Amino acid sequence: MKNTKSTEKKTVLITGASTGFGNLTTRRLLQEGYKVFASMRNPQGSNRARAEELVEHAREISAELTILDIDVTDNESIAKGVATVLTKAAGIDVLINNAGQAYMGPFEAFSDEQLRQQFDVNFFGPAPLNRAVLPGMRDAGQGLIVHVSSGLGRAVFPGTGVYSASKFALEAMSEAIRYEASAFGVDSVTIEPGAFDTGITGSFVEPERRTESEAYGPLSDTSGNFRTSLDAYFQSGGGDPQEVVSAILNAIETEPENRPARVAVGADVNFVTALNESALPHQREGLRTFGMEAFESLAS
Repeated sequence: MKNTKSTEKKTVLITGASTGFGNLTTRRLLQEGYKVFASMRNPQGSNRARAEELVEHAREISAELTILDIDVTDNESIAKGVATVLTKAAGIDVLINNAGQAYMGPFEAFSDEQLRQQFDVNFFGPAPLNRAVLPGMRDAGQGLIVHVSSGLGRAVFPGTGVYSASKFALEAMSEAIRYEASAFGVDSVTIEPGAFDTGITGSFVEPERRTESEAYGPLSDTSGNFRTSLDAYFQSGGGDPQEVVSAILNAIETEPENRPARVAVGADVNFVTALNESALPHQREGLRTFGMEAFESLAS
């Protein structure tokens, strides 16, 4: 793939910047000269220390950073945050939908409220953010939306149904926008990380319906099972999150005509890369079947 870096600073809005991929990506973008609007929940309260660390990092390297208070489950918060960016910058060149959460356990054991909570973060958060930035990107004739999904956004295992369902939905939205907004010079891509040592194992959410969960035996402790296997994987040297950071940066800096729709990242998700590649000819055939040959090149 041919890469190109613009000499002018692009403006990037990223969600979930307090920890994990969001925090690391923010730091990398600042180092690379991007103008970054890093959002998180409650930067003046529970995330104050993390926000201050990012501000100090930006100051040390003379980078442009603005911390935003955005709760992706609150549409008013999203609208206010995007409006703040647009008052301080000419426009938003890149949106990185990174904020996410993982609900793990037997599907039957999750309450309706928990299902909505999972989708609120992983799907209904990115959706209004996309709607908020797309008009400006269309008017500008350029823009990129990066959706941070998961290897479990392309595959599903026992105990991951709720999480996978939300990420499947995210990927469908990302691909639809890729086709629909292409006429305006706007692109949308999906990054599918495998297991990476970002502290995610400590934030798994378990089912509320304990009786139903316990009926599934070992699957009732899906979170614990994943923690055990992933901790061993990380201790063996696997799961460097900088791989994902580099994949996000590469998506931003790759020329639009060379960007793939999906990029699986990690040694443990080679099977996802295979799934992606095997699906492409069928996706193209589907587009042709419904008279949408013009979009075939985007199914890549």
